[in-house]
Amino acid sequence: MITVAQLGCGYWGPNLLRNFSAQPECHVKWVADEDPKRRQYVEANYPKTKTTSHWQEAINDADVDAVIIATPASTHYALGKACLEAEKHIFVEKPLAMCISEADVLVQLAAARRRTLMAGDTFLYNAAVRYMKRLLTDGELGEVYYIYSQRLNLGQVRTDVNAAIAWLNQTGGEQEGGVREFMEGWVQVDASKLEGVFKKAPDRDEFGSDIKEALIVELYSR
Repeated sequence: MITVAQLGCGYWGPNLLRNFSAQPECHVKWVADEDPKRRQYVEANYPKTKTTSHWQEAINDADVDAVIIATPASTHYALGKACLEAEKHIFVEKPLAMCISEADVLVQLAAARRRTLMAGDTFLYNAAVRYMKRLLTDGELGEVYYIYSQRLNLGQVRTDVNAAIAWLNQTGGEQEGGVREFMEGWVQVDASKLEGVFKKAPDRDEFGSDIKEALIVELYSR
């Protein structure tokens, strides 16, 4: 039996709580959330789970083996680091962190503490995707040349992260050509306006930040 604590039960947290609570080998002992209404929701629907407004109380419980982090994106790094330092395995909703250097710290810390660090992936365990993978693996569809899919529900509109910024966080400071291709092709930004940015050679985070700021300015100026 794995004993789990969950930090955050807002927009996406209830989905995680429902699924982890349904696993026969998993017990969600704690849910920590600052909002009393969210704690009331947990208490009403999951009577075997304790609630607290203090996340430290949950991760300092010696019975807790792993922690689910479903809080705002800007808190993922600090909470993830605290959980790993408390010797807990962690599952972190997307994004793992807000920049590459923070993600690197979490990866290195998890390796040093020999703890599992897993980032949530919306479709990694999706039933439809897994069914398609089985059809391909079993050869039921024959030789497949092309697959097209479309996600119809875009989910909640967020102001803290988005697909473009997440992509730039991953590639912005590593390969100039990749960023240029992204700007000129996908979002049709004239990268020639950003020559000053491309000529710089600082560390990855600063480079990525400059790219993002320039991209945002260009998009908003349209």
